[in-house]
Amino acid sequence: IISSMHDGFEIAEMDLKLRGPGTVNGLKQNGFHSGFKVWDHNIYFDNVSEAFDHANAMVSFMSNIDKENYYRYLDLKLLFTLFRRGDEKSKETAAIKGSKRDKNDVKLSVSVVSEAQNVKQYIPTQTKMPNAENYIWPFDEDNPNALIMKKAKRSLDLIDLESDEYELVIFDLETTGLRDHSDRIIQIGAMVHSSSDEGLTFSSYIDPKVTISPTIQSLTGITPHLLRKSNAKSFSETWTAFSEWLTKVAESHREKNPNRSKGIVLMAHRAGFDLSFLAKEIKRAGHKDLSLGKTGVIAAIDTLAVFKARSMWDYLNREPPKSFSLTNLYQYLNGKQMGNAHDALGDVMGLNEIISKHNITSKLKEIATSGVGQIRVPITEEELSILQNG
Repeated sequence: IISSMHDGFEIAEMDLKLRGPGTVNGLKQNGFHSGFKVWDHNIYFDNVSEAFDHANAMVSFMSNIDKENYYRYLDLKLLFTLFRRGDEKSKETAAIKGSKRDKNDVKLSVSVVSEAQNVKQYIPTQTKMPNAENYIWPFDEDNPNALIMKKAKRSLDLIDLESDEYELVIFDLETTGLRDHSDRIIQIGAMVHSSSDEGLTFSSYIDPKVTISPTIQSLTGITPHLLRKSNAKSFSETWTAFSEWLTKVAESHREKNPNRSKGIVLMAHRAGFDLSFLAKEIKRAGHKDLSLGKTGVIAAIDTLAVFKARSMWDYLNREPPKSFSLTNLYQYLNGKQMGNAHDALGDVMGLNEIISKHNITSKLKEIATSGVGQIRVPITEEELSILQNG
């Protein structure tokens, strides 16, 4: 969840859906995933330390990459330092008291906060920013919870998206869950970005060949009955149709822009999540790793990252919303609820309306050109090797 989302409120909501509400005595969760351990701070101190280390590593890394929000990450590092000191004191206290808790714990928490003045030494007055392009952030597929940080030998260059050389295509997926290695895609929706709602569209339900949980059925409205009624095809068949649609979009753009068209740039809210699912499904279906690039897609823009950029809200002359979820952004900017939410094509058309109505296409491309939210899609074996091996 955390690797694919950045909004704390949505993470909390999805966490509750996964685990379900707890019992009154705090000994059991009732979600559809079994095997969750009940946390006992007095027992799992080592896990706390490990979590702190991973979280601190993530924040340190992202402060190097997301330069626009650099000082927000420094605020997080301050919190980590405070919590670390509090955890060390809690451990010492628990070692003496065992599992008993009394009013001194409250005093302990207060004493930790009072040390905030001493933490200023951890915040540098001048910091030289490393070159973000020299770093990558891969995950170990055998242990997806293990963060790996290493110096990259090479990375694909950012591309200039501020011209009309690229056709913008908004797309979205609906899935059976959040884990790309075990969950499946159940709907693909796409639309050529347009100033109206009349852009060329693609929409198809997919038979995932696995059970769709009641939670996902309720969220998306996609049920086994709907899939049967829609004559949903396998992912392999649907991918063939979608890749042909993308290829035609690219060809049409080349005809309209001879000698200038350089391909398609996809746009999606949480594009990394959708692209990860798409890549896993393509591989499972026996298609080549370069299948997406062969359709003419050269890059993607994560609109979630773009809307989190302060410069976007300066441009709109508005304060940013509390939540950057697509439905909340739509309601915040358009003053009404988004219809047909959590339907792939419905979400696509909602995002298209946000971008078009507020005339932010150029600003969105400007921010993505700077590197915020831009994801390169390999189109050659050499580029694929660079992304896989650095």
